[in-house]
Amino acid sequence: MMFNKQNTIEEYVISKLSAKGEYIPADQLSRDERDVFVEGLLKKSPMRINPEINLMPERADEVIYKRKED
Repeated sequence: MMFNKQNTIEEYVISKLSAKGEYIPADQLSRDERDVFVEGLLKKSPMRINPEINLMPERADEVIYKRKED
């Protein structure tokens, strides 16, 4: 078998995320396929891990904006 990105890394990551119930197939994401992030999901992440942002949800927008600039 020829090794490539799909049969080594991609399938491994998909299997791990599927086992946790966290895998979402690309055709079920609410984004344009050229977009790097799914903003709705991205916005929830800093709110989940940083209590200060969770108290002020508009701060999540600041975090996202700064990440897009990088």
